[in-house]
Amino acid sequence: MLELLDKKELDEASSIDEPLKHHYDVLFNEGWIKFNEIKWKLTHKKVNINGHEIEHPSLHSILFLNNNNRIVRPPMNPYLPLWFKTTPTNSKVRQQAQWLSACKALINEFHIHDFKNTIFLPPMVTDIRPWQWAGLRASVRYTYVIDFPYHLGQAESEVRRKINKAQKNGYLCERTTNMQHVYECLVSTELRQGFKHHLTLDDLILAQELVGEEHLRAYVAYAPNGEPVSAEVILHSPYNYGYGWVCGNKKEHLKNGTNQYLMYYAMEDLNVNGSMGLDLCGANMPNVSQNKMGWGVDIKPYYTIDNYSIKTVTKWSRDWFRYSRLKWEV
Repeated sequence: MLELLDKKELDEASSIDEPLKHHYDVLFNEGWIKFNEIKWKLTHKKVNINGHEIEHPSLHSILFLNNNNRIVRPPMNPYLPLWFKTTPTNSKVRQQAQWLSACKALINEFHIHDFKNTIFLPPMVTDIRPWQWAGLRASVRYTYVIDFPYHLGQAESEVRRKINKAQKNGYLCERTTNMQHVYECLVSTELRQGFKHHLTLDDLILAQELVGEEHLRAYVAYAPNGEPVSAEVILHSPYNYGYGWVCGNKKEHLKNGTNQYLMYYAMEDLNVNGSMGLDLCGANMPNVSQNKMGWGVDIKPYYTIDNYSIKTVTKWSRDWFRYSRLKWEV
C-alpha cells in the first residue's frame, strides 16, 4: 500500500494543477507521456478512480497501450505511474480497505486490455495482494534509493576517494542542455558493454523539449580539455523522488572517478531543487549492484507483475534451470 500523505502534503497537492497533483511524480508529466507515445509508438490511458477530492480515496495511473490495445511497459520506463491517497485517517483498517477497493478497479483495466510485458510497480507499493488474488504472477526486484539530504560520509571510502581524485585532476561537472555531449557518453558505454539504450540523439533532444529541462535534467562531467566524459540524465520533480534514466561514461576516464563525482554533483543539484531523493532504478545485476552499493544507502524491494503466458513459462523454466544447476554445484 502507498504511504498516506499527511495534511500538509494533501493541502499542497490540492492547490496545484494536474499532472503534478499526483504526488508531484514526474512519471505523470504530460511531456514524458507524449515522448513515450512518439518514441515507442504507443497510446496512453489515464486511470482516475474515485475522483480527486480530499475527503475521498483516489488512485491514479497511466497505462500505455500498443497497437493491439494491450498494456505495455515502455522501454526505459522505471515504473508504472501510480499514485494513491487515502482519506485523512489514521485507521490502518480503513487505509487497507481503501487500497484494496481502489486496486480492484485498476486491475480490471489489466483484464480489459491484457498486458504484454512485465509491469514494474513503484517501490512504495508494499501490498500486492490484489494482483495475486486476480491470478497474476508477482515477483520481487530491488533498487537503491538515496534520501535527501545526503551526506557523503555515508558512502564507502573508495567512493569518496574517487570523488576527491576527480576534483584534484581538474574535472568539472555541469548541468547541461547539450544532448550531443550526453549522447557521446552513452554511445561510449554501449560500445564498451555491448548493449543499446535504443536512444538516438534526436530522441534525447525530443525528450528534453517535451518533458522540459527542469524535469529532465542532464549532467555532464568534462575533462580539463573540455571533452565530455561522463553523463547522467535524471527525471526530476520537486517534492518527490527523481529517477535515474540513462547514463554513460568514457572508459579511459572512469579510473579518475568521473562517474562518482558526477553522480554526487547531480544529487546536490537535485537536493537544492526540492527532490526528496533519487531512485537509482535497479540493483538486479551483480556488477550494477556493486557500483550502486558504494553510496551506503538502503536497498528497497519493488514488485513486478506478469500474466501467465509462454514468456512467463520460459522465465520460470530459466530460473528453475539456474537453481538446479547451482544446487548440484554446491
